Amino acid sequence: MGKRCGVLMAGLWAALITIAVLALPGQAQAQAREPGPPVEVTGTLELVIVEDFTRGRSELRFHILDAASDTVFELRFDRTPAGHWKTGDTVTVRGHAIGRRISVSEMNAALVEDGTLDSGPASDAGIVPASERRAVVLMVDLLDAKASSYYTLDQIASIMFTGTQSVDGLYRESSFGQLSFPGDTDGDGQPDVFGPFAINDSGNDCDYYAWAYAADDAAEAAGIDLSQYQHRIYVLPPYSKLGCTWAGVANVGGPRSWIAIANEPIVFVHELGHNLGMRHAGTLSNSYGDHSDFMGNSYSWHHLNGAHMDQMGWLAAVEGGLVNVFAGGTYDLYPVGDDAALGGLRVLKIAKSDSNEFYYLSFRQRGGYDTTLSSTYTQGVNIHRYRGSGATMTYFLRSLADGGQFEDQANGITITQLGRAPDNSYVTVAIDFGCSIGNPTISLAPAEQGLAPGETTSHTVYLSNNDMTGCPGTTFDLSASFGSDLTGSLSVSQLTLLPGETGTAALQVTAGTLDGTYLATVTAVDGDGLEPNHTGTFEAAATLMVDATAPLAPTGLNASLSGKGDQVNLAWNTAEDGDGSGVASYRIYRDAGAGFVEIGQSGRTDYADGSVAFESTYSYLVTAVDQANNESADSGMVEITTGQGKAKAKAKRKGWGKGGKKGA
Repeated sequence: MGKRCGVLMAGLWAALITIAVLALPGQAQAQAREPGPPVEVTGTLELVIVEDFTRGRSELRFHILDAASDTVFELRFDRTPAGHWKTGDTVTVRGHAIGRRISVSEMNAALVEDGTLDSGPASDAGIVPASERRAVVLMVDLLDAKASSYYTLDQIASIMFTGTQSVDGLYRESSFGQLSFPGDTDGDGQPDVFGPFAINDSGNDCDYYAWAYAADDAAEAAGIDLSQYQHRIYVLPPYSKLGCTWAGVANVGGPRSWIAIANEPIVFVHELGHNLGMRHAGTLSNSYGDHSDFMGNSYSWHHLNGAHMDQMGWLAAVEGGLVNVFAGGTYDLYPVGDDAALGGLRVLKIAKSDSNEFYYLSFRQRGGYDTTLSSTYTQGVNIHRYRGSGATMTYFLRSLADGGQFEDQANGITITQLGRAPDNSYVTVAIDFGCSIGNPTISLAPAEQGLAPGETTSHTVYLSNNDMTGCPGTTFDLSASFGSDLTGSLSVSQLTLLPGETGTAALQVTAGTLDGTYLATVTAVDGDGLEPNHTGTFEAAATLMVDATAPLAPTGLNASLSGKGDQVNLAWNTAEDGDGSGVASYRIYRDAGAGFVEIGQSGRTDYADGSVAFESTYSYLVTAVDQANNESADSGMVEITTGQGKAKAKAKRKGWGKGGKKGA
């Protein structure tokens, strides 16, 4: 109840602010709309797609579930946030709040307890493995508009689970049986569609999160165990009755969907697709424009396109389901559909090197859930573009007829439809990779390095042949030059690379005796005299800072205890390094009675020591280390005594023994 109560109370507070603003004169209203007080919130990020299908528009919104208050806040940005954020990331936002909206000035990955950055799940959020997905549907009646006035539970159950065509059936067929939405998770013999649940909200604020939490509370009060479901779908009154501009809302890679147009069954499939991590299927001019894919605006039961099937991982389990094409040739493509398990090549994937994307080639025919598919998509090979992984859009580019061609001159790719079988059981396409050359790229790692006089450092040279598939290999001559007080050598003088291949070489650099900043430069030249001919020289440089002088000692070292007294928190001022190589880290030393020993390092000006005992005295020192590994004098000592073991004493008085079992 805590989360829902927090949301409802925050909603009430926002409403009171609104009422107060409307009651003020014009000048006072303008002042009241100014940014609220500064706030800092740490919690879980939730990305939400808000969709207006009628106008063909959608909006990506960001919400944060505050870990401290269990309240959901909507985040507002002056500019679109970076694309790497995803549902499930733990973040800290700073900004100004009015009600449950935060005007964000800064958003960063949150620091977790061990001091490391938490950027959320390691894989693409919401891309689920093949499995059964347990979903529950809650019908919601608001004060001024009731879903039960427009739909019945049986109608919704038919759409989701039991109908001749259903959400469950479409996902089973599109995934080749790898993903389903079974209808009776709770085992009572009936589809898991419940309600209607009347909630105390007029509905005119279009606050989908408040409605969801209120409906959850009502369902749980009715004895429904929502914890057994991975997806919660809220069926609302038609959006035209709510005064909302959106007909569907969904977490991207999250558990919730809101449906405000339940007489369009495909909306259920579409919003659940967002829950699974998919974004829209569009064209270059319309984000909903791919009508062959239920993540577009298909208006009917249709499968996913080949790119989305690859994103979901379903093609990998089908023999011949997906083939990566690296060389020109002729291929027979069989329809992607309900007979895919019978074998035969289904989808071709071709790298689009200039944009780090891929072309996807597939063949579609009418049948199963594709029975009503437009002839636009059944005449021949369909060509889509997609990043290859992650929650980004797929783009339908073109469908070829016999004799039709698709050319990508920048990447030297030509796709030609040679013809179809008389019974349309397959289509034959030819793929040709011409030789389109690209300038090679070269880099050094590390690109900056501090070192002491006479010290030797190692760098890796990375050289990439950016010619397109279809070109022959190229041999590049490598050479190195060094600043006035440096010497060094390369491990090889030539690299022979195929198109798209990256080779490496080792660069050794030795510093002289003079402090200063110097360059070590590696140059690549196409020297084999063969076509393709890459004209010019291509080079990369590493900056070497020769440094024999240690930084100044850190100042201002202080120590404090955490709330329980069982952690020492250290902080100090940034150490100065003048014209040296720059401070790289700080070393922390502790004396527990037997002399100072190093206990850790920090790249920041703070450190948390959690390895202390209660009622003990510790001394600390900090030094600064520059990039040449010169260590400063120490900061001066700080001493602190930890707190008492109150938790232990309390447990002992209560008579609890080991393993959490109460003593006799």
